[in-house]
Amino acid sequence: MWQVARAAGPDNRCKIFSSEVAERAASLAINLFGGYGFVKDYPVEKLYRDAKIGQIYEGTSNLQLQTIAKQILG
Repeated sequence: MWQVARAAGPDNRCKIFSSEVAERAASLAINLFGGYGFVKDYPVEKLYRDAKIGQIYEGTSNLQLQTIAKQILG
């Protein structure tokens, strides 16, 4: 996947990379906190919501990958 992303413009690569890393880090934090990670009393819940909305708002990773594939294949 990343070999394909390298051939595309840096904007698409940055969007995909940053949204996936943020979601992964927030997801690991939720797992670390266990059930408390979903309670609004802890900031981890907000970080996870923000990370997920970042994936959706910036264009889903699948759409970004489609854009990169179109740029490569012509």
